[in-house]
Parts: sequence; C-alpha cells; structure tokens
Amino acid sequence: MSTSTGTRILSLLLCLFLFGGATAAQAKTSKHAMHRAAPHYRAVPLPKPRLLIDMSNPRNCLARAVYVEARGEPLDGQLMVGYVIRYRTLLDSPGFGGRVICKAIYAKAQIDGIKGKAWAPGELNAWQVALAVAGEVMSGRFVPAGELRYATHYLRPEKSGVAGKCWFESTLKPIAWVGNHLFYREPLPYEKHALHPSFDCSQQVAKR
Repeated sequence: MSTSTGTRILSLLLCLFLFGGATAAQAKTSKHAMHRAAPHYRAVPLPKPRLLIDMSNPRNCLARAVYVEARGEPLDGQLMVGYVIRYRTLLDSPGFGGRVICKAIYAKAQIDGIKGKAWAPGELNAWQVALAVAGEVMSGRFVPAGELRYATHYLRPEKSGVAGKCWFESTLKPIAWVGNHLFYREPLPYEKHALHPSFDCSQQVAKR
C-alpha cells in the first residue's frame, strides 16, 4: 500500500471517528431529549357500567322507593317503609297516587327522591337488599304486628317539621319508631281530639 493511499485511509478513518462520533453523540442526545419530551400516560380506569332498572316491574318500583327512602337503615326499618308504600296502593286512594305502584311512587308529594323513569342505583349492595325487601313485602310474607299494620305515613320528625313544629301531629296518630322513621296512621274519629296541633318535633325525637 502506497504512502498516499495510507494517508487517505487514515484521513478517512479520522473523519469517521470525528464525525461519526459526533453523529452518535447527537443521536444519543436526541434520544434522551425525546425521552424527556415524551408524554407520560397514566392508566385511567373505565367507569363501571351502570345497571339500568326496568321501571315497569312492580317489584323494581317498590325496591326503588325503599332504596331511596331507607337504604342503609336496619332491615326492619326498610321492611316497614316498603310495607307502608305497598299498603297505600291497597287503599287505592288518589291522595296516595292510586293502586298501581309504578305510578304511585311518582305521584306528587309522595317520594321526593324519585324523579324520572330512567334510573340506575349507585350502590349495588343496597339495591340487592331493597330488591329482597320488596319481594318480602309484595309476596305478603312481611306484615307488621299491631297498629303498625295500619301505618300510612312514615316521617323523620327532625327533618320533616316546619320551624321545629311537627304539623303532621295534628292530623296523624304516631305509632312507633322503626329504623330511622316514626310511623303514623290515620286516627279513628274518637282519637282526633287527642292529637297535638303544632307538636314540638324535639319531643318525638327524644322518644326514639
């Protein structure tokens, strides 16, 4: 190999070393820059599908009412709420929304928490309990004893009173506390004189 050829090869190797090294360094730097600039994606869990309820089914309608009015209460409280709602339909009174339960629960001044027919429960465990309660009530397996059998109203005096006065004490006869609610029935004619107009709600709460 001639001296000139060797010189050219050395020159070429030197160029490759200088520029090739620089290119590699640039590539490495570029790679790190891309790594720093790359966005970080965090896995977001997809929302669980909601269970839409068939609101043409009477059992589902009663279960929805129990769920809205009494979920989280002791079982006897939920059963009593379901019983009262069912008992009202058996009375077939326009004031309670009639005898069709899937219409009665939407009636004015009946259950404030029920609005619209498209509905899905947010707490599935509570919904399963409400379904079981509705099944017991609608089958007739649950019937309360004594005066509670004739209960037509259930109220929470600490929330239902107006300015601390339980106006409903002047028209309804209190029976007993069950769960978080005080249950009432329509008074008989001879009992009306003993009702308490504008009764102080705190007195009923204290009896709980």
